Amino acid sequence: MSKIDYPVEVRGLIDELKRLPGIGPRSAERVAVYLLQSSKASPLGLAGSLQACHDEVRG
Repeated sequence: MSKIDYPVEVRGLIDELKRLPGIGPRSAERVAVYLLQSSKASPLGLAGSLQACHDEVRG
């Protein structure tokens, strides 16, 4: 399987997703591509929810 040369921003997203437990390189790539391409995905909503949890729950 050939490796896709993603823009630096997408590679950064994949790297951050790989840090999650149970998410390997291929899963991280799939999630990143889904977030960027799917009309059903809501990456800004996800980012907002993560930020709110970080600010309010983790405090």
